Amino acid sequence: MNALTLVNALRLFMLYVYSLAFSKVSARAIVKLDYGTFIGVENVTAGITAFLGVRYAEPPIGKLRWKAPVFPPTTHLGVVIASSFGNALHTSSSNKHGIWNLGGLPVCKYDITKVKIFLSWSGITAQRIPIWEADQQNNPIMGDSASLSYMPEYDSDYINGIFDLFAEFAGCSSSSEVMACLLAADSDTIAAAGSQVVDNRTSTLFVFEPCVDGTLLRPGQSKHLLVAPSLKYRFYLDEGANWSAELTNPAVNTSEPSATKMTVYNFISGQFPSLTSASFNAALEHYPLADYNDSLSLQGQQMYGEARCICSGLMYRYDNPDQGSVHAYDLIALFYSPSKYTGDDGTLFAAMQQYWSSFVTSQTPSATNASICGGCIETFPLLSLSAAELLLFLLFWPVTNSSLGSSHILLHPGEITMENVTDAQAARCAFWSSLSAEMNT
Repeated sequence: MNALTLVNALRLFMLYVYSLAFSKVSARAIVKLDYGTFIGVENVTAGITAFLGVRYAEPPIGKLRWKAPVFPPTTHLGVVIASSFGNALHTSSSNKHGIWNLGGLPVCKYDITKVKIFLSWSGITAQRIPIWEADQQNNPIMGDSASLSYMPEYDSDYINGIFDLFAEFAGCSSSSEVMACLLAADSDTIAAAGSQVVDNRTSTLFVFEPCVDGTLLRPGQSKHLLVAPSLKYRFYLDEGANWSAELTNPAVNTSEPSATKMTVYNFISGQFPSLTSASFNAALEHYPLADYNDSLSLQGQQMYGEARCICSGLMYRYDNPDQGSVHAYDLIALFYSPSKYTGDDGTLFAAMQQYWSSFVTSQTPSATNASICGGCIETFPLLSLSAAELLLFLLFWPVTNSSLGSSHILLHPGEITMENVTDAQAARCAFWSSLSAEMNT
């Protein structure tokens, strides 16, 4: 068999595979764009069609490195079975890129430093939403770890310092054309430079933060998101991880035996470099050490957890003593099959997935087995409200500058119910909100 015959045979085989794929899915699971046809995965029970790993732009490699996304892709992708996520980063022989989310849980593990990924929304522009059979006026967004991140200006001392350090490690700091030098560098050099920058910044958890560019991200981005007219509902998770323990610098590790109040400040300011010592001292008034069994580690955990993750939009509290409740552990409940878990965990996970999927499809959260919350769904007095009003109270704690507190939903094995947010926590969150400009959040 010559090469041409083999190629033709492969083409016929692929056409046969595609024909089988098309014949087994409904029309709603097939989306045709100008640069490819995408076949999604249907969940008939939940009424959801998922399209995974859809490319939104040309890969940012070669001359496109550090350039604005080229959207739509200029390369026609043909028929894509969008049933799984592809590789988010290419690898070279000497450098394996680990993909991590903000919470620090790896999608894939390799023995190098963390790499943060930020994806553009360019592939989900308003004019394309109807193509995916979605409602332009009603688009739920679920974000994991999209917290009150430190977002400095693009020309700030922090960003310039990171850039200069990166250029130095890439061997381009002495070049008269630094960007040209970086663009010409090979992938191994770029990967190594990134790792060295992270290793050098021993007080910072997430070195490569998003920055304010005035276009995609604006100053006070968290506030813009909270009031954005197109963003009707938000999802967030609780927090409880000992973040500082990840850092090797003893001056910021609050778990060190020699830790002091200054260690806590060093840790918090390592994540929010513009936080002043005066503001930190004011924060301590909201976090008396005695409330944390005189533990600087627990005090620091609570301060950082609320400053960065909780207060930016706590809509529910995930409390699972069986599987753990630290940052991002609720994703196990949402994305793993409940059948893998027994007892109250399996029941909780099934209910959570039903709540989330029914909210996406009908804007009204519901679960088949409502009795797991002790009858709260049937008897909760807010049922007299409209569906939209009920949704706001049932799933979400509205962000407020008031110290009056509010309610959110508690997700616990054997119990799904409403619980009050304390006045003390509401006051702490109002305090962090008042520092938004100073902390560049």
